[in-house]
Amino acid sequence: MIKASLQPRAAILLVLACVAGLALPPARAATSTAACPQFQTFKGRFQSVAGNVDFNGMPMAIQSFDSSLAPEEVLAFYRAVWAPPPKQPGPVESAQGPWKIIGMMQGGCFYTVQVMPAKAGSTGFLGVSAPPSKNRLVKDDIPAMSGSTILNDITHNDEFGKTARTVMLSNGFSPAANTTFYQNTLAGQGWQMLSGHEMGTKTGSGSVMVFKNGLKEVSVTTARDGGDTHVLLNYVDKP
Repeated sequence: MIKASLQPRAAILLVLACVAGLALPPARAATSTAACPQFQTFKGRFQSVAGNVDFNGMPMAIQSFDSSLAPEEVLAFYRAVWAPPPKQPGPVESAQGPWKIIGMMQGGCFYTVQVMPAKAGSTGFLGVSAPPSKNRLVKDDIPAMSGSTILNDITHNDEFGKTARTVMLSNGFSPAANTTFYQNTLAGQGWQMLSGHEMGTKTGSGSVMVFKNGLKEVSVTTARDGGDTHVLLNYVDKP
């Protein structure tokens, strides 16, 4: 369960969670956010924080904003610009902790605004997502033990061409079994182990390992959660 907080990473994850839970119709569907209609904006300062994200196969783009407008004024702006024709569905609204969220489908893409109070008015994020291509290939390049379930797969490409990818999966094997699996499997793929240590958590034992392969690094974290083990793999390109 993703909880809202003041932490930027958690806030961005909340944007992802909001748009990813929506079923987007294939008709008129774009396969890249570049094909989506331009996001209508209000008076404020905007900055791209994730211009090219793949979240479980769904293309997304996220930007942050700071504005002198109060949160309710921001919401009122989008209620007006997204006002639907008669008998057509309008924007959907919800709340998560201190965040107020409004979203709308336009041109085959889904737009979401996440806003909360700030000292000078409001702060928040704008997110736009496009449905995945009908011909999207299943990503099978992540090593995983038999029976593992992919929970999240997020890829981010920055303006300099560097790629970061975070994958979370779960399975019924122990953290120790997963640790051994990744040590052996990644070594067989040419990765060199740089560090590794065991750790204790509130839910049981676990481990953290870091591997390097050329200019790339991957960290692998295993931790027990109830009857399952969660594995977090974080791939990063290093210049």
